[in-house]
Amino acid sequence: MKFEEKLMKLRKQEGMSQEELAEKLDVTRQTVSKWELGQTKPDMDKLVEIGKVFNVGIEELTDDENSEESTNPTKEPKEKDNTLKIVLIVVGIIVGIIVIYYIVMGVLAATIFKGISSQASKIYDDAVKGMNAIEDASYQARDEFEKQKLEEQNMLEERKKAMDSFIESSGKQSNEISADENQQQILDQQKKMLDDFLNF
Repeated sequence: MKFEEKLMKLRKQEGMSQEELAEKLDVTRQTVSKWELGQTKPDMDKLVEIGKVFNVGIEELTDDENSEESTNPTKEPKEKDNTLKIVLIVVGIIVGIIVIYYIVMGVLAATIFKGISSQASKIYDDAVKGMNAIEDASYQARDEFEKQKLEEQNMLEERKKAMDSFIESSGKQSNEISADENQQQILDQQKKMLDDFLNF
């Protein structure tokens, strides 16, 4: 960048007019205009004063090959802004990764809990079914026992009726035979019937 370009740029960055700069350097506005147009160049004393006004070195003003960065005081803040943006982006990415991690872990935990809950519910249902089956079997066994007991009672009553009928029949037959024979026959029949009853 040439001297005249640097001078104009520094003046505009400071918000000065040509006339204000001329007053600071104790020259006319036309002189400043000629400097910025490249028609003339300031002497060494004026270069020193210009450097003091804009807080730059004489070499920066006179070195035409000096890069734009050396005469651009806003470069460093821009670099800082870029660095801050990069840091914020990196922090945002890290926070995003952490959030995603906890979301994934939460989903996995919910899935595992759901599986455990489903398995526990199934075990509970199976246990309830087993208890109901045992209860049904108990009721069925009790009913069978009551039925069998009732059948035995009915059988005993029938045997008792048969014995009473036999005794009554034997009593009627005693009138037709002698007392001794009748008594002996009745005793034998009663004994036989008793043996049959006990052996049943």
